[in-house]
Amino acid sequence: MSFDDLRRDLTLAARMLRRTPAFTAVALLTLALAIGGNAAIFSLINALLLRPLPVPHADRLTLLRIDADQYSFCEPLVRYLESHTQPVFSDVFAFSGHTFLTRGATATERIRGELVSGQFFSGLQVPPELGRYLTPADDRPEGGSNGPTAVITHRFWQTWFNGDPKAIGRKIVLDNVAFTIVGIVPERFTSPSMDAK
Repeated sequence: MSFDDLRRDLTLAARMLRRTPAFTAVALLTLALAIGGNAAIFSLINALLLRPLPVPHADRLTLLRIDADQYSFCEPLVRYLESHTQPVFSDVFAFSGHTFLTRGATATERIRGELVSGQFFSGLQVPPELGRYLTPADDRPEGGSNGPTAVITHRFWQTWFNGDPKAIGRKIVLDNVAFTIVGIVPERFTSPSMDAK
């Protein structure tokens, strides 16, 4: 195919598209949606599967998951794995995305977060931006020595507490339970499930 043939075909195609503006609009919209959809899917796959988490030794992390809505790892199994890790795993931790209800300035708000076990942050080996992280001592039904504890994201800290360092030690009510804020994760922190707000 010569350059003249290609130019003639493109000219004919442009003329045909000008004659049928409705078809042209539908074709362009379909093409834009297809390109946008492919870009979104690739971005999601890249974020979840291809790009490693920004944590030390990300190549050593292993995710055990049950891909079924009605099944999950039960707490006794997680506790057993936590106490019988050697020599296979150095740390075992659990996490699950959760939508919390909390009192905002004017109304009750829903915020995305995670329920995590006590070894979650130590297993990922990312130091806190401020305060401390949860420990196995916090990972009990009644919580740690100050009751239930929470770690908040950098973004939540900026939005809800205006970046005030005195947020550490303050209480936040999540799902009608008062939690003491003990730490703040760094701004660059990414959770393995990508669910955290």
